Amino acid sequence: MIPLYQQLITPEIIALARARRACAAAVAWAEASPRTFAELQAKNMDWWNWAVLHNLVNEVTPAQFERAAEAFVLHRLTALRDAIALLRDALALSRACAALRLTAVTKIETSEK
Repeated sequence: MIPLYQQLITPEIIALARARRACAAAVAWAEASPRTFAELQAKNMDWWNWAVLHNLVNEVTPAQFERAAEAFVLHRLTALRDAIALLRDALALSRACAALRLTAVTKIETSEK
């Protein structure tokens, strides 16, 4: 088996990554010139973790897979937390807008009497 630092990311692996919906930036980087999985790992750990979890990397140790899975889950939880914060902000803004509309309608109704 070829050591990880020498394993090339082949056109077949790139096509498989694209089919599994890899991010466009990672695919473009891999296609730009011959790359190895070691270069991928050094370039972007999120891309590396994604490749490990999508079975694109041969000979991954259980420890490497566990670290990739943990990083992936933490990344998703962080993204979820951020999305929840954005939703809370949007809800607060929506409530503020509704209160302003109610105030405006009340003022118009009062002035018409």
